[in-house]
Amino acid sequence: MPEKTSESITPVDVHVGQMMRGIRRGQNMAQETFAAAMGVTFQQIQKYELGKNRVSASKMYLAAQALGVPPAAFFDGLAGTSVAPMPNIMAPFFAEDGSMEIAQAYLKLSTAKRRILTDLVVSMAD
Repeated sequence: MPEKTSESITPVDVHVGQMMRGIRRGQNMAQETFAAAMGVTFQQIQKYELGKNRVSASKMYLAAQALGVPPAAFFDGLAGTSVAPMPNIMAPFFAEDGSMEIAQAYLKLSTAKRRILTDLVVSMAD
């Protein structure tokens, strides 16, 4: 089957992938571990998380089981799909003072600066 082109990637595919990645990372689960639970390669997980490959219903169900969330969690935040504006896993973070400003500033950083900031925060938290 040919690989998806950028024209065939939909905003829903990207959103589902981002949610999948966010939930997985929030649980400190490695891509390899997640892939093994779903019966796919970690490269396939990367494609799902980037929205480059659409996640089938059966794989989405396996992903939800592996992460301990309902399949609907991957659609949280899409218009008309959720009462919650974010996945429950992020609620404690966004309840803290300054968290929204941190998140907005983080999204403006380059990938390299995000990695530096992440390393700094993780080292400060240890």
